[in-house]
Order: sequence, then C-alpha cells, then structure tokens
Amino acid sequence: MTIKFPARRADGTLLLRLRFRSTEAVSRAAVERWLEEWSAANAVWEREWTGAEGAVVEAETLRWSGAYSSAPKLTDFEASSFAIELNATTRAENWKDWMARFVDALQRHFPSVAFAGADSHPRFGGT
Repeated sequence: MTIKFPARRADGTLLLRLRFRSTEAVSRAAVERWLEEWSAANAVWEREWTGAEGAVVEAETLRWSGAYSSAPKLTDFEASSFAIELNATTRAENWKDWMARFVDALQRHFPSVAFAGADSHPRFGGT
C-alpha cells in the first residue's frame, strides 16, 4: 500500500501545512506573537503516560528539535484563514504527537479558530 499522507520529500523530510479557519477576524501579529511564545515555551515536552488509576507508568522527554528543523511558520494569512508550515526532520518519530499538541494549543488560545486540515509537500506546492 502506498502512503498518501504525509508525502515525504526526496531527502526523507516532511513539509506539513496545517490549515485553519476562523469565525472571527484574527490579526497576523497576534498569531505570530503566539507562535513565538508557544515555540519558546514548548521546546521541551515532558510527557507522562498514566495507568488506569492515574499513576505515572512512563515518562519521556520530547524535544521539538528532535521532530522539526525549525519553528512553526505562518503562511497564506487572511483574517479568516491561515496556514502554518512545520518542517519535520528525517528522524522525526513523534511528528504527529507534536502536531496534535500544537493544533490543540492554538485552538485553545484562539477559540474562534478551527483546524481545517493538513497537507504535505508536494501536494500543496511547497518547496
């Protein structure tokens, strides 16, 4: 079976474009500021797995730089929609976990924003 998503570049890296829509106008400056703040605060993720009774059964340290080669980048901005690009490394094992964490945090910070989907290079023409 051929994997359709994500499409990897020839060098094995991934370029993901996350698409968002908003029911209210969102300023470019506000999104860019949030991206900077989120990136600084989330460079390291201490993830804990808990058992049935809530006790920690496993802990792991994940680093953004272990999955992605750069900070999230705002693209295709309009007041009611925008996209954010994520550049995953060839060794990215937790790219989906980070992507889900990122999308959840963005939607919590901007309640009018909804995740509209994701594409990967070359399907959206990225380089």
